[in-house]
Amino acid sequence: KTETEASVNLRFVEQLNSALPYKTDMKLAAEALPRRELERLKDAGLSAILFQMELFDEHLFPLMVPGKAKHMKREEWLEAFQNAVEVFGVGNVGAKFVGGLTLQGPHGYKTWQEARDSHMQGDQWMIRHGVFPAMAPLRWAPGSPFSRDPANRDRFAPTEYYLDLMLAHHAAMKEYGLYDKLDKLLYCGLCCSASLYVGEMGIMEFAGDV
Repeated sequence: KTETEASVNLRFVEQLNSALPYKTDMKLAAEALPRRELERLKDAGLSAILFQMELFDEHLFPLMVPGKAKHMKREEWLEAFQNAVEVFGVGNVGAKFVGGLTLQGPHGYKTWQEARDSHMQGDQWMIRHGVFPAMAPLRWAPGSPFSRDPANRDRFAPTEYYLDLMLAHHAAMKEYGLYDKLDKLLYCGLCCSASLYVGEMGIMEFAGDV
């Protein structure tokens, strides 16, 4: 019998908790889950959760991440974030976005400023609702459909995109006081920096052994 992701997650948390001689904080990165599954995970000992939504844009979500849209409609993803905050508390829920993803063709924005603004909207929505929006810069994983279009090599977000985005992120975090409520281990920043060095379009391809 094939287990669902939710049942695998629950079994993992329960077994880990029962095997340890002490109570530990456990975090989980997953797809969006129904409220009943979130409550079961919380009861089993999970302390924080991060949903890997990848992008926020209403129009581009079903076009650029069709698997995630099939898993849950965008509106259901947003509802799942709000449910997770109610279950785990403000600052104990994260969202994973990919910086620059909405610039990739054929459906992406034509300018990095438009893509930046779309990403900012997602960041600000999450922060307003007590969710920490983490980000990894776009890279092409082996077999990425975006790599099949050579023009996408010229559609990676420039440095200004990330500087503008993170300044807006910082301002929103301060405005809504999320820094003070954030579980500091909810998201490991090394996951972001590592993305710059691996994959078909990582820095290593262009700069060698930096």
